[in-house]
Amino acid sequence: MSKKPIDVAREFGEQLPSFASLADATRHYETHMQTGLEALEGLTTSLPGFDMDYSPDSLRSLEEVYFNLAERAGFAGLGLTQQAFESLIGVYFAAVVTRSDPKARLVVQEFAFTPGKYEFGVAKGNTTVMVSSLQNLSLVQPTKTKRDRLDKMFQRYFGTKKR
Repeated sequence: MSKKPIDVAREFGEQLPSFASLADATRHYETHMQTGLEALEGLTTSLPGFDMDYSPDSLRSLEEVYFNLAERAGFAGLGLTQQAFESLIGVYFAAVVTRSDPKARLVVQEFAFTPGKYEFGVAKGNTTVMVSSLQNLSLVQPTKTKRDRLDKMFQRYFGTKKR
């Protein structure tokens, strides 16, 4: 029997960090963003094919590196779990968005279905994409064969290229 969507949402919310206030959550995620980018930069020599130049095109190469690591169980060789690497991808996605468009900004919000739990993302106008979890970016799905979902998401919600 499959779970109801509300139950899935509540389970996801339980996995998010708890904070006493939005201000506490914002401080946490600002630090998380900075340390995540520093960690990814430190890994770039171990990630052939990925140039951390914060360009929208670099999202494709990072996603390809991710799938190559996943296929050969290579995350441990980097000293990370797969989940930790996925967190770095979300951080990098947010950085690419905010560096590519001055109208885009980081946001921290309380998760609607789990009070006291917070997640972070990027917003521009009426569009907000939460990137606290890679599941939100729809990458961790075994049936997905296309490996340019980050770039497509960027182009769909934040891009300026015409396709």
